[in-house]
Amino acid sequence: MAIKTTNPSGETSSPSKIVVIGAGILGLTSALTLQQEYPTSKIIIVAESLPLNQQFSATSSADYASAWAGAHYRPIPFLTDPSSSQTPALHRQLAEEAQITRRAFEVFKKESSDPANGIILVDGVEYFEKPAPEHLQLKDGSVYAGDNDDFQIIPSRELPEGVKWGYKYKTFCVSPNVYCPVLLRRFVDRGGKVVQKKLARVEDAFGVDDGGLASGGASCPSLRQDSSEETERTDRTVVVNCSGRGFNDPKSFVIRGQTVLVENDCGLQTITRQNSDGTWTFLIPRALGGGTVVGGTKEVGDMTDVPRPETREKLLKAAERCFPWILKPGEKWQVIRDNVGRRPAREGGIRLEVQSVAPGKSIVHAYGVGGRGYEMSWGVAEKVLGLVSDLIEDHVLRAKL
Repeated sequence: MAIKTTNPSGETSSPSKIVVIGAGILGLTSALTLQQEYPTSKIIIVAESLPLNQQFSATSSADYASAWAGAHYRPIPFLTDPSSSQTPALHRQLAEEAQITRRAFEVFKKESSDPANGIILVDGVEYFEKPAPEHLQLKDGSVYAGDNDDFQIIPSRELPEGVKWGYKYKTFCVSPNVYCPVLLRRFVDRGGKVVQKKLARVEDAFGVDDGGLASGGASCPSLRQDSSEETERTDRTVVVNCSGRGFNDPKSFVIRGQTVLVENDCGLQTITRQNSDGTWTFLIPRALGGGTVVGGTKEVGDMTDVPRPETREKLLKAAERCFPWILKPGEKWQVIRDNVGRRPAREGGIRLEVQSVAPGKSIVHAYGVGGRGYEMSWGVAEKVLGLVSDLIEDHVLRAKL
């Protein structure tokens, strides 16, 4: 947790306004974390798409990926040191992300105590037809998902046909259309403001206020180059960019995911199987008797936002092959709906950095997590808080000069 800084008079220093772009899982958790640390700041979420809430219009857009996510907490199994110069860039990225995910495990553990949050503690089971070296490093008792996760290797005699390696541990499954509305309601109940609007540019967020975009969004007078000391001291506006793909970021791309929600019960476990051809087959239970998610696809660059019937059939057949026990004799799949989401990915992983725009105005970028939004959510939120706190400290130091 970051520590609030103080100004020269000894008073607690906070941003005058924080605008969070995006109401997906990263935007919601970042807004709540900032709200807790800076209760006197005006904090606004501005987003085109919002989770279901009686005060706002929900969305069915495929670009609002948080609503369509499988949302099981599946850790990243990299045991390397991200700070080592000897670690390859990709492995370093994954090792850093693995550290970030641990925070979500702790928060989900706490949140799962209230069934109304839509989070359930389950057994996580993972099977590999072609295990990677980082999987084989894991041993009984390893810390994988988080502290006290009961990690253990599955004996070879218990592995399904075709599987070479497997393990299980305690983890969490999240129901997005329960949890995200809970987070939004929590934010609003604590005094947060929400503006439902699509921004053309990230800079337009500086003009957002309680009633929407100041000056209609056509221009942002607040971005004028005013270098006065008074502006430095009093007009500390921070924008947190949790927009998913960013704004015209050439490194951003989408990964289309299609899954099937069925009524069939797979029990209190989430099962993932990595097939030898690199595809994944998984079963994810929803809380409160919400069925089972069968998936899924990872289609890079595919912008199609409607379900493909042939994909549904392929996913269900793969599940029958990989997990033949899922259907009882004579039982058929009871399909509720198909889910399609465009996961916001980025070359090199998440963009998590500060961009200075004008005196007293900065942008904290936090987007591009691909399909790991729920796993990284609360960890990214704390990173965002740290960056915002560093910005405030910098303002205070300059004000002392």
